[in-house]
Amino acid sequence: MAKKNVEIIGFCSYAASEKAALYYGREYIEWGLNYIKERAKRKIFARFIADDSPQGHERQALDKEEYREIRLIPAEKLPFAVEVDIYEDWVILMSIKDLIGLAIESKEIAAILKTAFDLSWEAAEKYQKSSQ
Repeated sequence: MAKKNVEIIGFCSYAASEKAALYYGREYIEWGLNYIKERAKRKIFARFIADDSPQGHERQALDKEEYREIRLIPAEKLPFAVEVDIYEDWVILMSIKDLIGLAIESKEIAAILKTAFDLSWEAAEKYQKSSQ
């Protein structure tokens, strides 16, 4: 069970994720939705910086229900089909386009990426104000 006040943070493209879901089919979609429900049930909060796309807005509309906060930034500032998740001392890198994933357990690597995320999170706030 996760420690209290632990969260998952990361970067993702919901537009790219939707393309992958359509390609991989129902099993992939169900896995993703079950994962989100289980994370929320366990009260593991998530914060993501994602592409400002129709798919990003759809996911953002479910933030409260899915125990998460998404900040959307212009898609051209996040032109990748990659997801990066940081959780405790773990970093997960997934390339939807290349069909490859990598999990790294490293306190130091997770710490530097958490710092980069926090700086990006602050910067992404300006886009939230302009799109509301």
